[in-house]
Amino acid sequence: MSENNAERFLRALYENSGDGGLSISYRKSRGAPITKWFTKDQLGEMAAYALKYGKKYNTYVNINPRTKALDANL
Repeated sequence: MSENNAERFLRALYENSGDGGLSISYRKSRGAPITKWFTKDQLGEMAAYALKYGKKYNTYVNINPRTKALDANL
């Protein structure tokens, strides 16, 4: 997937969401998931992050926006 397509996907997913924390998680072999939080204004960065880590690790878009970002390991 290209970064453009990934960003379009995220925009379609979150275009009607309110403000809050959006996250991408990836998991190294047996460790706990590592989560990075973004805002709705950072969807381009979020797409780039997902593609970067998705090349090496199982990577997940956490589709439920949060009212605030949680810890990196949640």
